[in-house]
Amino acid sequence: MLDEKNSLVISRHLISGAIKSIVTSKIAYHTSIDGVFEKGACMELPSGKKLPTNNCRLLYEEKNTEVQTSDLMIKGNLITNKN
Repeated sequence: MLDEKNSLVISRHLISGAIKSIVTSKIAYHTSIDGVFEKGACMELPSGKKLPTNNCRLLYEEKNTEVQTSDLMIKGNLITNKN
C-alpha cells in the first residue's frame, strides 16, 4: 500500500548492495564514495538545506538494518528453493 505521507526510497550500490541514498519526504541522505557514514551528506527536503550528517544517522541505521534483514530472508529462500 502506498503511503504518500511516509514515502521512502532507498537506492543501493549495484555490486555491493550497500545503501547509496535514502530519500523521504522530509530528509535525504547520500553516502560518500568510500561509504563512510560521516562523509555522507544529509539534507532537509524540499528546501535542500544541508544538515549535520548525524541528523540522518538514525534513519540510516534503521533502514540499513531493514535492508540487511530483507537480504537474509531473500537469500535464505533462494538457498532453500535450490534443494
